This record gives sequence, structure tokens and C-alpha cells, in this order.
Amino acid sequence: MILVTGGLGSIGSHTARALLDLGEPVVLTAHRSTRLPDFLADEPRDRVVVEPLDTTDAAAFLDVGARHRITGIVHLAAAPHDSPDPVAYLRAETTALLNALEAATAWSVRRFAVASTIAAYVGVDDPPWREDAPLPTVAPHQIPVFKKAAELFSTLAGAHAGFDVVTLRIGTIWGPLGLPDSPFFALPRLLRAELTLPPGHSTGRPPEGHLDIGRLARDTGFTPAYDVGRAVPDYVAWLRTHEA
Repeated sequence: MILVTGGLGSIGSHTARALLDLGEPVVLTAHRSTRLPDFLADEPRDRVVVEPLDTTDAAAFLDVGARHRITGIVHLAAAPHDSPDPVAYLRAETTALLNALEAATAWSVRRFAVASTIAAYVGVDDPPWREDAPLPTVAPHQIPVFKKAAELFSTLAGAHAGFDVVTLRIGTIWGPLGLPDSPFFALPRLLRAELTLPPGHSTGRPPEGHLDIGRLARDTGFTPAYDVGRAVPDYVAWLRTHEA
């Protein structure tokens, strides 16, 4: 089974769906709500298990492995992005990551995937951004500061314990089940405000940055199912019929 921390969030639940479609049963951790989204609700109980978990609780984290045979981990759980105290944020995120890495070592998993962020490329001025781009040492926000460290922590732990590590530099994710008040994507608020936006970009806007997915396509055969022209109307239609 694959353990997906934060498995009932927008990214986590869709990750779970993708794993299930590949034939992998999943254990999804949840810190607050334990309700499965509709596209997972009809799965048999031996295919989808929800485990309430505070990822900062080391004993509780390890106890998940006493109830399930975990062969891989996708660590997506995160502390609130708007935590006003960077020390508290870094402590919570670091504790959760170290607990996940300790569990990965104890359970002898094959692979550990850890959520990083596209913001790791802040200061890289030559898009498209590639995996081998040198990353500058800058601290624009607590999220990319921690995520860069998480990449190093995970790589070090995996090399010591013998499991593969995959870093997921996730971009701005939006769509159904996303947070309607996310500061990273304004469409829900703009739609509800019925605003008319002027054409063009804001003055002083930084150069358009985007990820080079060439390696992803070569390694996995991935082809995007949505472009902006298809995604925005699809999401708008969903927002008009859902609360969030």
C-alpha cells in the first residue's frame, strides 16, 4: 500500500486516484476532515483506507505501519501556509518530515516522494525551469525556505536508508477541491466578485516562468490533459455548482 499524507486534500486525493488507477491501494492520512471525495468514495475498503493522523506525532505516525503494509510514501501534508510565525511553521513542517522519513526507514519503503514547490525557482531568471537548474540561496517566504531544505533532508535520508527519493516541485495547483481562498490562485474570488479584468499584464510583472516537463514526459509518458483554455471554463462551471 502507498501512504499519502494529506491524502484528502486537492492534490492528495487526485494523487490517490492516480495510484488506484495504477492498481496501488492507498492509505490516506487526514488531520481534520475524514470524508472521501466522490471520486474515491465507491472504492472497496481494502483499496482505500483513511487514517486520522497528526503528522507531528512520531508514535502515531509509526503506528500506521503497524496496521498496514506500507511500501511507499507520498508526503504531501503541510502546515498552514499563512502561519504568522515562521519558527512555528518551520518546526511543524520539519517535525512532520522527519517523522515521515523515520517511518520510511522503519518500514523499508521502496520510494519516498516529497512535496516541494515551484517557488524553489525564485531567483532563477531563465525559464523554462528545469530540474538541474542551480537554485539561489534566497529566503523570500517560509514555504520555499522549508521546501528546499526538505529536498536535501529527504535525499540524505534516502541515501542512508536505501530508498529512492522523488522531489515533487509542485506548481500553482487549482481546480475542484482546491482552497477557495487560496492566495496562489484568485479565480474563485474573482468569479464570485463578478469582476471585469482589463486585458494585459500588470506593470512590473516578472518574466513568465514555467516548468520544462520534457523529462517528465520522457520518463513517464505524461501528457497534460488540460491547457488554460480548457481548464478555466471547466473550473468555472464546477465553481458555479459547488460551495468551494
